[in-house]
Amino acid sequence: MPQTNRWGLTYPTENDPVLVWLDIQTLAENAEAALGRAFPVADEAARTALGVALGAPGAGFLVLQVDTGQPYMWLGATWLAVGGGGGGGGGDGALPSLGRWGGTAAQAIPNADATVVSFPTEITATPDITRETASPGHKFVLQRAGRLSGSLVIRYATTTAAGVRDVHVLANGTQYLGSSGGAVAGQPATHSVAIEPVDLAEDAEITVEAFQGTGSTRTLEPGAGSRWVRLTLELR
Repeated sequence: MPQTNRWGLTYPTENDPVLVWLDIQTLAENAEAALGRAFPVADEAARTALGVALGAPGAGFLVLQVDTGQPYMWLGATWLAVGGGGGGGGGDGALPSLGRWGGTAAQAIPNADATVVSFPTEITATPDITRETASPGHKFVLQRAGRLSGSLVIRYATTTAAGVRDVHVLANGTQYLGSSGGAVAGQPATHSVAIEPVDLAEDAEITVEAFQGTGSTRTLEPGAGSRWVRLTLELR
């Protein structure tokens, strides 16, 4: 007998023997095995493709992403992480979801420009916060609504020039979540920023912007293991 594409439920065709009771029993047993289960998807790519196939009419469909153990609900246009699976969850009582990213190279910070900082190293991954390119650095997009907190360490390399060397953490390009500034000429400028808890919506974008006014291009100094250029974000 043929099977449905998604759940593999069998059904008769016009050329199959007429065994109504047996066909109904087989269908009922297959449906019972699927009831109460989230549909398994292998990874994020498979989940994304399924969302495209479901479209707006498929709102409410539940899946389990096998590689992370995280369940998701399709909202008709985006996936919402739910429950307390391997990567965290959503809603009241959700487990915290933690991500860490670091710098690995001496990124150039031009004079008098707000430069988006690059964090090319993924230290701790989370499905609830994804990293995307935001030239010349990165932005971090929340995959569910929640309360965000975290910390940032940024270090400018030593320079004898005087002038400000600042860093800011922003949500959606305008909401300041934390800042640090000031420097002493002839010494490196290390900034430690605490991101106080703030409630943000799904798809909120987090960026780190560096600004310096010493008259010439400066560089960030990540150090071994990204210890001096590191961003930690926690979503509850």
